[in-house]
Formats: sequence, C-alpha cells, structure tokens
Amino acid sequence: MKKIIYLFVILIVACKTEKQSKSEDNSVGKGDANSSISDFKLYDEDNFKDTKKSFNFLGESFSGSKKTVFINNMFYSASILPKEYYIKKHLKKTDSLDNYLNKLKKEEVVQFDFQYYKGDDLFKNRSAKEVEELVKYLSFNIKNDFYAITTKGDTIPASGVLFERTFKVTPYKRLLLYFKFPQEQEKMKLVYFGKVFDNQILKFSLKK
Repeated sequence: MKKIIYLFVILIVACKTEKQSKSEDNSVGKGDANSSISDFKLYDEDNFKDTKKSFNFLGESFSGSKKTVFINNMFYSASILPKEYYIKKHLKKTDSLDNYLNKLKKEEVVQFDFQYYKGDDLFKNRSAKEVEELVKYLSFNIKNDFYAITTKGDTIPASGVLFERTFKVTPYKRLLLYFKFPQEQEKMKLVYFGKVFDNQILKFSLKK
C-alpha cells in the first residue's frame, strides 16, 4: 500500500513539473512584455499581429504602428518611424523642423527588430569571430536583404542601414533601414530575405 501511495505522489509531482515547463516555454522574455507566443499561431507565416506603437522622446509621444510575426522561435517586428520623432531623436534637430520634414517627405525610415522568444541574447553561443562577422553583416550588407514595394508596385532597395549596438542591454537586435521613394508614401510593403537567423522570406504591410 505504501508503495502505491509513493508512486501516486511521484506521478503528481511529475505532472506539475511538466505543466510548469510547458508554461515557461510559452512565455516571452522581459524584452517584449506586450507580446507572447499565445498571440500567434505557430508556424503560420501569414500570421501577423498589428499593434499601436508610441515612440517617446524627451517627454513627447509620437504615434505609429508595429507589425510583428513569430516564426521558428523568433519575433520579427517592423515599424515606419514617425518623421518628427526620427528628426528629433536620431538627427538631433529641433529647429527648422518644417524644413527637415520637407526634405525627408519622400524618404522613410523603418525600425526592424529581431528577438528570440525567450529573450536570450541572439549572439549567445557564438564565438568572438562569429559575433564580429555578424556585427559587420548587420552594419552593412544586410541592407541588401531588404526592399520596399510602393503602392504603385515599384521595387525600392534599401539605401542604407544603421545597426544599433546595445551591447546585451536589450534582448533584441535593431536595425534602422532607409528608403528613398519617387514620391511620398502613406504605406508600403517591406520584404525581408532572412539570411542571418533563419532562411525565411517575410513580407510586412506597413503604414504610417
């Protein structure tokens, strides 16, 4: 009788441990508190989540949107940066704002993030040489993996890229992608040929 009770207790503990493990596997790391795997259908390449996004800088808030997809344990997110936010934060310009808005009216900057769903560093388990080569790729050649499609169907390659180094402070890796269009765009389709963390072709329908 004691053996039966002992086996029954072990079975209950094992079930609780398995349940807890599954719960942990379906949680997102601290880097993305607004998303979880439960928001997405796994392995569905067309399953995108749209959310409103606030871009904050020096007490000001600028409205935008963010589109995120979850594929193969990775979150990929894309947003068109609000022009005024970009000018003030990244160009460090606060005077003659109208002039800068006019100069950049045919250009768009897309913020693009990669993040492992558990929040682990994407450079983890890579050698120093591999990290060095990856940083070089993210800083330069990765711009060739992106292009935009206009509302008229024109294909526009990325004209530049900025890899924002955070040195493990954030769980994501972030790019700023620069595009120059023939005319002003209210929306666009971003196409990414993933060659860094996965071999996927992702398409994001973005709007301001």
